[in-house]
Amino acid sequence: MMALAFGAKKTTEQLILESDQADLSKAGYAPDLSYTALDEESDTFTVTVDRVHFRQPLEVVLAVLEANGYAANFENLLSCFDTMVHSVRIRANERSSGDLLSARSFIPCISFQLPSKNKVGFLLKKFYAEIEAYELDIARLRAGEQDEAGNKKQTREQMKRDLERLQNENARLQANIARLTEQLAHAMKSQAHVTKALESNNIIPPQLKPVLVREISLQERTITLKAGRTSYVLPIFFLQTMPKIGDPCFLNIKDDQIIDAYFYENPGVEFQKDMAEVLHVEGDSCKLRDSQRQIHIWTVKNPQEAEVFTRLRRGSKVILSSMDGVLVKLSLVVDQSTGYWTHIVQEKQTTFQLEMERKSDPDALPNFDGKD
Repeated sequence: MMALAFGAKKTTEQLILESDQADLSKAGYAPDLSYTALDEESDTFTVTVDRVHFRQPLEVVLAVLEANGYAANFENLLSCFDTMVHSVRIRANERSSGDLLSARSFIPCISFQLPSKNKVGFLLKKFYAEIEAYELDIARLRAGEQDEAGNKKQTREQMKRDLERLQNENARLQANIARLTEQLAHAMKSQAHVTKALESNNIIPPQLKPVLVREISLQERTITLKAGRTSYVLPIFFLQTMPKIGDPCFLNIKDDQIIDAYFYENPGVEFQKDMAEVLHVEGDSCKLRDSQRQIHIWTVKNPQEAEVFTRLRRGSKVILSSMDGVLVKLSLVVDQSTGYWTHIVQEKQTTFQLEMERKSDPDALPNFDGKD
């Protein structure tokens, strides 16, 4: 820390290098504290930021090194950057011994020490370690005893044969890449051509819109589909399996509303399912308990879920569907409007099916974390 005393007896102007040396909470910006200096005792150069606006730190360091007769090499640059700190120059009332300075005004600074052989920082140590490792590798290779892997050095003829083999392998892989790229382009062109042909021949009903899956959000329980520049958001509520990014799909749209979605190329990934019981319903949220007695909170996120939610009652049996440990779908086991015996039969049948799936694939048990 460097102190500069001026004529005023009750104020002092100081360079502050660390946050715990002064309190800046009540200080204002002071352009009159503009300053550039080199402390010869500590070889610390300080410049206020108003004097280096729009200049890179590297430019400032290079200028200071050249002005003080240092070589502008990588070693000296790293030495300066090792000690560089964003400091402040303050004007404060004189303090008693041990009291924290309360700054009245301040201006930001950049401070760093000129290179010194007695001080080696982290960056410079890392630089020296890399140079030493390179020198050791070069010395070992020049000795001709071992290659870079520590094995017996190959002859020039062996290296030529290896190089030729690698060049042939590279050419083969490049040819495969070109062939696969051509196949992909042809497939995309064919798909676009077929879609256009179907639309022009009125084979696809007008309410079906060909789209592609562009984004999947498990937390929001939605899938984003795109056709050209038009985007559609489809609730996962509509899906029986989970598609992948890029899967083609037909959207059934009526009066600007999505009625259903048809994924015709890939079967999709099956949801993990478990039986649960409704414990409490309030507003647009409900509390559920699954077969493992874990508690889950379900909150409605779209109108389609809201329609099912209106039929939930305390004690209702529901099927929870999850993907990657996240709840994505809730469906009633049976409609509450059905008769008593139909209700019982459907509930037992669904429970039996879930139990059979669990026994056939124990790892398929859902791993809910209790969060929506």
